[in-house]
Amino acid sequence: MAENEDNNEIATVNFRYKKPEGTQSIEMVHPIMDKHVPFERASDNLRFASSVAMFGLLFRNSEFKGNSSFGTLIQIAGDAKGKDPYGYRGEFVRLAKTANSLNPIVNG
Repeated sequence: MAENEDNNEIATVNFRYKKPEGTQSIEMVHPIMDKHVPFERASDNLRFASSVAMFGLLFRNSEFKGNSSFGTLIQIAGDAKGKDPYGYRGEFVRLAKTANSLNPIVNG
């Protein structure tokens, strides 16, 4: 993919579909734009998913964890909990706090 310096397009998604009784496919093209949104302003879903990924990296003591920490993970997950009608996100935060208290055992 050649980078276009005139716009912020980072990728293009091309797909085709046919209506159930159709014989001709219809092509749809959607450019993906880089909106330069800081992480703090990203959606709750994206930030929460990031905290879940961070949990996996920390729990396994991955070489790719960078400067991640359970403290950062817990802060991000708590701030990004959003609507949690079934309590799953809250339970994840509690799990992360428990894992943090076991951290020397897990990474020992």
